[in-house]
Amino acid sequence: MKINKALLAAGIVSTVATGSLLSIGAASAHMGSGDQSSIVEKIAAKFNLNQDEVQAVFDDEHAARETERDTKRSEHLQELVDAGTITAEQKTALEAKFDEMQTAREALKDQDLTREEMRDKMDEARDSFEAWAEEQGIDLDAIRPEGGPGMGMGRDGHMMGGGPRDEADDSSVDTESTADTN
Repeated sequence: MKINKALLAAGIVSTVATGSLLSIGAASAHMGSGDQSSIVEKIAAKFNLNQDEVQAVFDDEHAARETERDTKRSEHLQELVDAGTITAEQKTALEAKFDEMQTAREALKDQDLTREEMRDKMDEARDSFEAWAEEQGIDLDAIRPEGGPGMGMGRDGHMMGGGPRDEADDSSVDTESTADTN
């Protein structure tokens, strides 16, 4: 019975973690790590599990999704190189820039910023990326994956993933880079 309880708990944690990570990934740039910890604490308490083990499941799933995203992005950029849309040097520069931007986003998570402050920081980062891409001779519209400007619609109905920005609508927080494909 103990094995079945452990398997059931692992399945529940895995299912909840996968679903939660989809929303956590989109919202994590404007939330501190305390919100994820709260979910981990609640799952551990609800199912009488070791909190460190639950956190490990979340961390493993997050790392796997990041690896998958990076692989897909690299494959997409290689397709663009093969098609002559960008050069191999531009691909290398983009990959380095994406890594740099990911590090910057991670640093933002640890800051105690209001939603408005976070939005301002993300707008600055997006503007900086757009200027950088222009300096590199990279057409951001040409490098976006098929299917549009990014990941799709957020919970609040706004485009996620850096789609065309409506300057009059500052109610959304762009959580990923302009060309980031999660």
